[in-house]
Amino acid sequence: MTPCIIHETLNQYQKSRILFVQAISRIALLHQHIEYFNEVDILDLLCPLLYDVLPLVKQFTVIALARLANQDYMIASLISKKIIFSQLLENIQKQSEFYKQSVLFLLRMLMKHSVEITLTVISQGGMEAINLCLQDFNSDIRKSAAWTIGYVARHNEYLALAVVETGAVSLLVSCLQSSQSELIQSTSSALCDISKHTSELAQAVIDAGAIPLLVKNSSIEDTKLNHQTLLTLVCIAKHSVQLSNTIVQSQLLSDIFSYDNFTDNYITKTATNLVKEISKHGGELVECMFTEEGIKFLIQVMSSTNTPTILSAILALGYAAGYSNRIAMNIIEMKGLHSLAKVFRTHSDFHTFAISIWAAGQIGKHSFEHANAIAETDILTIVLAMYNCPLSSKKLKSKCKVTLKLVLQNCIKIEVLKTLLSDCPSDILKYILNQFTKILPIDSKARQLFITTGGLKEIQNIKALPDSNLSRLVKIIKCCFPEEIIRLYSPGYSDSLLKTVEHYQPNCLLNEEIFTMFNDNGGLYTIQQK
Repeated sequence: MTPCIIHETLNQYQKSRILFVQAISRIALLHQHIEYFNEVDILDLLCPLLYDVLPLVKQFTVIALARLANQDYMIASLISKKIIFSQLLENIQKQSEFYKQSVLFLLRMLMKHSVEITLTVISQGGMEAINLCLQDFNSDIRKSAAWTIGYVARHNEYLALAVVETGAVSLLVSCLQSSQSELIQSTSSALCDISKHTSELAQAVIDAGAIPLLVKNSSIEDTKLNHQTLLTLVCIAKHSVQLSNTIVQSQLLSDIFSYDNFTDNYITKTATNLVKEISKHGGELVECMFTEEGIKFLIQVMSSTNTPTILSAILALGYAAGYSNRIAMNIIEMKGLHSLAKVFRTHSDFHTFAISIWAAGQIGKHSFEHANAIAETDILTIVLAMYNCPLSSKKLKSKCKVTLKLVLQNCIKIEVLKTLLSDCPSDILKYILNQFTKILPIDSKARQLFITTGGLKEIQNIKALPDSNLSRLVKIIKCCFPEEIIRLYSPGYSDSLLKTVEHYQPNCLLNEEIFTMFNDNGGLYTIQQK
């Protein structure tokens, strides 16, 4: 009987340990129990079970610790101090698939909290164990390992460099060749977390051969995968012209510019961000990238309702237009300014206004043709109104002033310039007056239009300090007209004429006329010719 009792007792002990860690694992999913776990020192009970002789106990203990770490930073910090990771990760390649998954889950839940915890894991052989899992035959294990690498690299460039130095990038790139979409997605995310920090890290990803595979995978019909792949390319392209050029040479942009391929807002937003990051570098890269299809794509995106996506499109157009007058003119010819003007009418936040105003300046700064195209819309009026608005921030006012200066210095439309005179502050007025001094001396029709539209009268109403720049510009404009015209439209001239009539004594022959007074109070006479 004794051996049976001993055997039954041992079985009961094993079952009790399993039931205990399973119960803790379930309860750990609920955040409200975390404080009580801290009070009873649950970690002192769980951590020794990590080294239990029974594999099932070890596995459920790892899961329980991972769920506790997920809930609270303090618990995660205590776990990282109590666990000996070198023992936990020892011979991980020989462990069961369930154990590998559980350990990788625990590492992610710990490392997500802080750099310090991540360094603790890395210093005790964490990266070596993760890399071993990244070479596993099971695609689920490799996917989990790739996610875990992302949790290491995302913190800062030093941890990302540590990942690169362990040779993980080449292992990740090999995972991109898989046929499993989820594995490719997790791998792309890890590469994104590595490359986002510096151009050197992004170059390491390129040198490992990631670009062709990322471009290839971006065409797979999987929304989440498309979004993640494009996001990784954004993180690479943002650093330098050379890195962006690698992406441009891959011919990916021709697929991106096929707007109908993107039915998901997130994909469209990320694709637009990629174009924006490449456009930011300017130069020949922009010239070869911005075909008619590219401009059409961005204008179509500008017409969408997703504000962040619209802003990315406007920024991309602004960058490209600023570097090339040809692209700026193509934007005008393809009705891009109409879409930009619509943004002003349909959005009310100052951030959107600021970016749109900046883009308008980049389009209109090149020549009188570009500036006149801006002037033909109501954009200049809106920009001036925003500049005068007391609610506008200093940053917004600064962008308004720069845009007005860039466009007005090239604008030769008298009607538009005149309409801006009435509400124009002196620091903007000088740009308008300066344009008048360029146009009026050489264009007689412009002078006539200037008079008939009331421009000359408004000019003479300007109160400028003697010997100031404004005073000098007003004098130059007045010199473009005869003195009698200047007097006719000068302030108070009509009143002086009325006074002259009031004091004027008629001196004419009355012998052939009969004046009949029919109003006793006087004032109205009828002249009747005999």
